[in-house]
Amino acid sequence: YTDAGGPRNVTYVVVMRDKAFNYSSGTSFYVPNAPTISSFAAASGYVGTTITITGTNFTSVSGVNIGGIAAASYTVVSATSITATVAAGASTGIVSVTTPGGTATSASTFTFNGYISNAATDWNTASTWLGGAVPPAGATVTIDHAVTVNSAVSAAPASVTINSTKSLTFGASGTLTATNVTNNGSLVMTAGGTLTIASGGTLANGTSTFTSGSGTVSFAGSGAIT
Repeated sequence: YTDAGGPRNVTYVVVMRDKAFNYSSGTSFYVPNAPTISSFAAASGYVGTTITITGTNFTSVSGVNIGGIAAASYTVVSATSITATVAAGASTGIVSVTTPGGTATSASTFTFNGYISNAATDWNTASTWLGGAVPPAGATVTIDHAVTVNSAVSAAPASVTINSTKSLTFGASGTLTATNVTNNGSLVMTAGGTLTIASGGTLANGTSTFTSGSGTVSFAGSGAIT
């Protein structure tokens, strides 16, 4: 028996009685209360984002999942609070906490936004990215700093969004292929480099800054510029 709403876990003692009314000394067994999740924040984030999970009965926690995959790390702050970091490979989905009392799942979903820059350094440097890993092929990428591309990016992202007032600057040997690129800041190719839009992709620049210089934008098949 588990009382999920109870204030504490319960230890039961089972005793046996024979026909002569002799009792055994009894055997104890421990029944932990099931954990619950009442909320979590932030509701969305990237690889490396830390969220706070609020609930009850976070005792002897054995696992925390965010968006269908184990958290990169987690800390049990108290019986009602856990902090956990979003891991690579996550997707939009529920948050769950597992203890000996069972697994609690969130009522709402965590929205996974992919990868975001964490420093104004080069794309191929792990510390450029929140979470400490270069985005893999097919990733959704957000540029939130002055990021450079000074060599070939071997893992082509599905999309790249440059945030307002931020920039993506190509060096002479910088190459990047992406399906969709949305420039809300500055895309700079003064020194050279090559940006390739994969077949069927879109380069969305609008009224944002695009400095071409000696750089090249090419389309590997059909595509659009907006």
